[in-house]
This record gives sequence, C-alpha cells and structure tokens, in this order.
Amino acid sequence: MLKRIFQHKTFQGVLVQGCTALFAFLSIALLTRALSVDDFGSFMIFLTIINMGEALRSGYGQSFYQKVYHRKPKLQKALLSKAIVKSASLALPIGILAVTITFVLFRDINIALLVLCYFIISIPQAIVLWDAFTTLNYSQIFILRVAFYVMFVACVYSLHVFQSVTLVKVMLLWLSITFLTSALLFINLVRRSGGFKSIFHEGSLHKRLGRLFLRYGRFSALSSGLGSMLRSSDPIMISFFLGNAQVAWFTVPQRLMEIPEILTRSIALNFAKNIAAKSDKRNRKMVFSIAKKEVLKGFGIMFLCAIALAVVGNFVLELLAPDFFERSYLVLLCMLPYLLFLIADRVTGVMLDFFGYPQFNTAKVGAMLGVNLLGNFIALYFFQNIYMVAAVSSLTFVTGAIFGWVKLQKIVGESNG
Repeated sequence: MLKRIFQHKTFQGVLVQGCTALFAFLSIALLTRALSVDDFGSFMIFLTIINMGEALRSGYGQSFYQKVYHRKPKLQKALLSKAIVKSASLALPIGILAVTITFVLFRDINIALLVLCYFIISIPQAIVLWDAFTTLNYSQIFILRVAFYVMFVACVYSLHVFQSVTLVKVMLLWLSITFLTSALLFINLVRRSGGFKSIFHEGSLHKRLGRLFLRYGRFSALSSGLGSMLRSSDPIMISFFLGNAQVAWFTVPQRLMEIPEILTRSIALNFAKNIAAKSDKRNRKMVFSIAKKEVLKGFGIMFLCAIALAVVGNFVLELLAPDFFERSYLVLLCMLPYLLFLIADRVTGVMLDFFGYPQFNTAKVGAMLGVNLLGNFIALYFFQNIYMVAAVSSLTFVTGAIFGWVKLQKIVGESNG
C-alpha cells in the first residue's frame, strides 16, 4: 500500500514541489535576516522578473512538447533537438525584455546585465524541465530544484556568518548555482538520449516539428507569458508605486500561498496526462465530466487549505519574516479567497489547450490580466493599499474560471451537436 502511494505520480509531484517549497522558505527566512527590507524586496523583484521570463520560455515549448510526446513518444529525440534550438533562440529576446523591465525598476545597469546573463546560462535548465515535466521524471526535478536550494542556502548562510551578504552577491550566487545544477542534468539528458549527434540527426528527419513548434507555440507562449505577467504584476506594480519595502511585505505571503498552489499544479499536470490521448471530439463530453469531478475535488482541498493557512499563517510568517510578519499576515488573509477558484481556472486552461483552442486560453488569461491590472492600479494609485491588491486576486481568478467554463461548455455542446 505504502509502495503504491510513493509510486503514484501525483504524490511524487506533491513531494518534490513540497520539498522545493520547504527549502525556498528556508532561503526566505535566511534572506530576511541577512538583507535589509529594501534589499530583500529588491531581490524578490529580481526573482519575479526571472520567473516571468522563464514562464514565457516554457510556455513557448512545454505544452507542445508534452502533447506530441504523449501521442508519439518515439519522437522524443526529434522533439529534444527542436527544444534545444527553440530555447536557445528565445534566450536573447526574452532577456532583452527582462532587462528593460529591470532597468526601469532598478535604474542599475549591472543588475540588468545579470538578468540578461541568467536567460543565457539557464538554457540547459529550461530543456531539462520541459522533458522532466513531460515524462513526469520527478527524480530529475528533485535534483534540479532541491540540490539548487541546498547549495544556495549553504552559500548564503556562509556569507551571513562572515557578515558579507550583499544584494549583488546573492544575485550572483543564484546565477552560478542555476548554471551548475542545470548543466550537469542537461549533459545527463543528452547522454541518455544518445548524444548530440543522434538527437540532431532525428531532428533533421522531422523538420515539420520545428514549424509546428512555432505555430502551436504562439498561443501557448502568449498564454504562459500573460499568466506570468498576471502573477508578476502585483509585486512589480507595488515596487513602481510604493517601493521595494512593501514588495517584501507582499511577496512573503505570496510565496506561502504557493503551498496550496503546489497541489493544484500537480492535479492539473496529472489531469493533463490522463486526457492527452482523449482530447479529440468524440471524447470531449467524457473529458468534461472528468473535469467537473476534478474541480469539485479541488474545491474541497483548497477550502481546507484556506482554513489551515488562516490558522497557522501568522506563526509561519513570524518564522519567515519576524520584522514585518503582522503586515504580511493581513496580506495573506486578503489572498485566501482566491484559492477556492484556482483549481477551476487551472483545469479549464488545460482543457482548452488539449481540445485545440489555445487562443481561448490566451483570451482567458488576457481577461484575467486586464482585471488584475485595473484593480491593482485603482488600489495603488488612488489608495496606496497593498491589502486591496491582495484582495483583487479573488476577482481575477473568478474571471478566469467563469470565462474558461463558458467557453468549454460551448465547445462541448458544438461537439455533441
């Protein structure tokens, strides 16, 4: 019984992401003590920009990689060759976009160049993650994520002991360890796939995949990019209007909210795998029925998570950020309601992609982003209030859930007709 539980992919996904979150929280607890509030807020903005760019890059290829792999696993080598080319070609344009945002917020060319360097040296990481999430190879994800945080925490702690922690040193550590861990796993992935020569030979035999990568990737990349902008817009707008100290107050509870989000991501990934071969028109009604059950199950899980976070959140935040946990706890309470709508948003997004309507998913995320930006602008420009920014999240996810569900009902109805 216990062995079956550990072999279940959903459990493995939750375990890996849970361990990653644990070490991420440990790094936050260390950084809030080692850096000033302003510098900690600046580092969180640095991570926000990086994560936004990574989401755009993974959105461009991961959805397509996943869909083709599950339907035709024999094309794995050809897919890998296209992933290498596409990921490398995206590094510079995404890096330039990230550098522009960084310079506007920091007014520091050195930090902007560090961001550009990140998107070049993290090319191996992107490819390893595309393949690992597609094949549900959680051992690779575990090594990449957990090994990274163990090394990062150890290095920051060493600097803290000698009282030599600075914002730039922490950023340099992040880049260096990212390259080290991802390069080793990338080399191993290439070796397991037969080497570069074999991979690119297979790629040359399936040139049409490259064109499909480009065509399919447009909408999934835009959806992922808009989704990352949706998540990143809160701290970026707070930084622009109110400064980095209040970014620190906001991002710590935002990171705490990633615990229940881990569950929704794992449920959505497992759901995507289960429907990957059933997404043609004949099976849409059945898939829609499965989705309803997933949403109801997820709603119950998220309701329990919201209650748990309301009870223990204050204690956890005091451990993570003792200097400003009272403000962060109020932000957390304002965020909790959106958990109830999160699983519906995730499941509808997966279904729209797999039913072949990525443009509707893009429109859904765009509508959510529009609601969030407007709500944030009102909260920050007129009221200078980060608690209102946190509360806007619920309205945002309600918009996404309703938009996605209405579109799916229409698609399933047309299929049956």
